[in-house]
Amino acid sequence: MMIQSIRYIAQTTRQFFFVVIPLLYLGVGIFIGWIYIQQQDRIFRSHVGNFFIQGRWESDDTLRSLEDLRVDSRYGYFPLGEFNAVAIQDDTGMIHYPSIAGYKVISDEEFIVEFSQGFSLQFFSYEDGIAIEAIQDEMPYTVEQVYLSFELNPSATLLEDGVDTRLQLDGLSYAIEGNFEESRYLSESKQISLQWVESMGFDRLHISSNLFGQPKSFAQWVADTEQIELWRDRYQSTIDRYLSRAKPVFSQRYNADTGLWRNLVNDKYEFNLPATLTRLPVKQSGVEFTALWGEVQRQDLVRQSEFPLWLTPWSGQIISSWNAAQRTFSTQERAWSQQISQGSNLFTNKHLYTDIAIAAPQLIPRLTTLARSVRTDDTPASIIYKVHFLLQALINQNSRENITAIQRQLEALEKHIVFLKKGIYILFNDRIEIMSMLDYAVLLQNIQRSPWSIPYRNQFIIESMIESLTLGAIDFSNPKGDIPQHALWNEGRPLASEEYLGLEHFYELFEPLRRLPTVHFASVGRDQRVLSAADNVVIRTLSPELIELRVESALKIAHYFVLTSLVRPVTDVTISGRRVPTASNLEQVKEGYFYDRERRLLYVKIEQSNTLENVRITIEPPPPPPPKEDEKTSAKETSPVTEEPKVVVEKENPKKKR
Repeated sequence: MMIQSIRYIAQTTRQFFFVVIPLLYLGVGIFIGWIYIQQQDRIFRSHVGNFFIQGRWESDDTLRSLEDLRVDSRYGYFPLGEFNAVAIQDDTGMIHYPSIAGYKVISDEEFIVEFSQGFSLQFFSYEDGIAIEAIQDEMPYTVEQVYLSFELNPSATLLEDGVDTRLQLDGLSYAIEGNFEESRYLSESKQISLQWVESMGFDRLHISSNLFGQPKSFAQWVADTEQIELWRDRYQSTIDRYLSRAKPVFSQRYNADTGLWRNLVNDKYEFNLPATLTRLPVKQSGVEFTALWGEVQRQDLVRQSEFPLWLTPWSGQIISSWNAAQRTFSTQERAWSQQISQGSNLFTNKHLYTDIAIAAPQLIPRLTTLARSVRTDDTPASIIYKVHFLLQALINQNSRENITAIQRQLEALEKHIVFLKKGIYILFNDRIEIMSMLDYAVLLQNIQRSPWSIPYRNQFIIESMIESLTLGAIDFSNPKGDIPQHALWNEGRPLASEEYLGLEHFYELFEPLRRLPTVHFASVGRDQRVLSAADNVVIRTLSPELIELRVESALKIAHYFVLTSLVRPVTDVTISGRRVPTASNLEQVKEGYFYDRERRLLYVKIEQSNTLENVRITIEPPPPPPPKEDEKTSAKETSPVTEEPKVVVEKENPKKKR
């Protein structure tokens, strides 16, 4: 028995030394090797806003395998590391495939993926979506377009109806479109196309639920359009009547040197606040500042709620001295602070955020943050007030301000402007206040004159929107198109006089309308375009009030939806050789004389197919105008030798810039 016990102990000891210990060493070695491998091949995952980035790290600073880099979002993913995931087309049509070179996080909401050849992609995250923008830096060729592979979320449904490309996911619609409507998603090749726009850079593409609003179906567009009764032929007479009445008063009352308005009752100059502030230059000399501040104190304007002191170029100096001893929150200020925290109804009334900025300047940074955001319950009118706030605050920034804050303010401005660009034309749906429409037109003018680099500055789209807003304000002020009988101001705004009711404050808006192009194609909820002789145009009638316009120009094809009531021929229109009165519907016009955007006379022929659906418009230099009826009769009685009419030949049309 003892011998068996000794043998058992010896066998167990032998197994421990020759089996267990080697296995233990082997396990420890495997564990150490696993740790070493993990250090050499660590899987990397990172959240940046709405993006989920994954790859493999070589060290703390560099990626081990760039081919594994992938950017995910709830809308789909970008396989950036895959072969040919990014293709660049240059201006000669050649395709280049850059290799991925690096990855860098900029902030909590944006990051950059760098490629070879000086190319990179910047990704932005918003509360309501994402955005992608291409960046080129000293590239060896001129980039025309970038194609980026993008795999949609399998749960998402892609809708393309000719108006927008959008995504339906979890009951929400997401627009997929660039700021200038050039960048888009190509469903057939599963690629995102980022387009280069001349003089503007790459068109930033957005996938967003609120940036463009929830798009309507095409059938709804047509149904809504059929309810519109816009007769643009009455606008010109309305504008002429207004200008003939307002111009003398405007020239008598407004002093452009001082920015003051003359009071016709006691014949002295005084402040008309909204009109004066819209014309205050950004920089003033010390003498002018002293005179202005003296007028402010003399008239006790600081106590008047309609005086937006914070909008003036000296707001920081004045407010800091004015509120030096007022650091304690009052009951009203605490209520304002609570309103800002809740983000409710602050930008539905200009007086409210103006009062907050004047009485509690310490709340301006929080107001600015709120003004940058887009909420689901925002209307175009509230967005207008946000743009007003941001633009004026931006103009009054000084060099000591945080550059990041200024950049975010510019991005918020761009986002808001895009929102309005999509929704401002749906006037019959949202019934924007007349004053808000004119306010927005003034804002667009201020953006044109601002020194900041905003993509929409100095573009034809701004001129078109100003025109549409101003004419729309006239139209909605009175169904008959007459000069409004009531003030165009919101409740509580000062009146300029009994007769003109504040219209002279917008004299600068109405004056350019004398030079409106006679042919103006304005689309619903989209871009605006004026045709020229270089365009090859095909239109399709969708309803008595709506046509589809297909424009081929400079190897690009664009689709627009046009109200027939916005097409305005000139006086001489002929149908089958007979002169007819001016018509506003293309279906009644076969040929006629039109003016393009540069006010060049063009001759238009319209050819209708047998299907009665497709119509082709050809625009060419005009032939000699047909003689009038009295000229025909007099020509028979007098000598047949007459002076040959001049033919206006269109000059060479350069490549259009949008």
